[in-house]
Amino acid sequence: MKQIKGKKLMTSLLAAALTTTLLTTPVFAKEFTDIDRGASHYDSVTALYDAGIVSGYTDGTFGVNDKLQRRHGAALFAKSLSLPVPSDVSAVLKEYYVDVPSNDPYASIIATVTPSIFKGSNGIFGATQALTREQMATTIVKAIGLTDNGTNPGINLSNVSASHKANVKILAQYGITNQFSNFSPGDSVTRGQFATFLQKALNAKVSPSIALEDGFFAFNKLAKVTLQVSNPADYKVYAEGDPLEYKNGAFVGVVETTSLQEVKNSLLVIKK
Repeated sequence: MKQIKGKKLMTSLLAAALTTTLLTTPVFAKEFTDIDRGASHYDSVTALYDAGIVSGYTDGTFGVNDKLQRRHGAALFAKSLSLPVPSDVSAVLKEYYVDVPSNDPYASIIATVTPSIFKGSNGIFGATQALTREQMATTIVKAIGLTDNGTNPGINLSNVSASHKANVKILAQYGITNQFSNFSPGDSVTRGQFATFLQKALNAKVSPSIALEDGFFAFNKLAKVTLQVSNPADYKVYAEGDPLEYKNGAFVGVVETTSLQEVKNSLLVIKK
């Protein structure tokens, strides 16, 4: 998808034609060795990596099929939502958990997402335990602030724990999951799956509208993204790994594709 030289030239010409300056510095997408271009979760992992939200392992892999630990889920929420660290981390941890000491490497992160997103169970956070898919649903709904929109998506909730049913349904309402016949609620969520869920959830909150306009080359388009929020300038928008510039109510930038779906798959919207 990336054609850097063509993109530089395209950007220069568009900038002159539109008499405006676009954010055009190309960002080289990280190629993890365990997730091929076009594979499930590739777009989401790449989008989150380019935005500085996720990272891989030192061996060059992302660990796409590895189970996501609860502490890592907490870190992804804290970073993607730019959540403030509480003034007294020790006090928060002492109130809610017996298994997270104040000198834990993830102490401030865990305190940041407590109790608004995570609360643990019986005083246990379980930092290195795997996050289940139904737990993931509840944390995402709480983190993003999604609410029941009143529709019936037709998802099977019979095997979902009572405390998570409503939130799994909400994920389905917003198109964040397509596993309607069996959500596999008790299974551990993988790092790749969580990346996709998180990207979709972040975008669902702001309902982005995407338009592509012709440029000077067949393989390039000018993307314009509008957000259904009162203060769009409070957000950052990435398409194909590149930041789009906020101009006159829309986020604008050059993309190297003629496919609206490809842009949609790579889109990431995060709060500043």
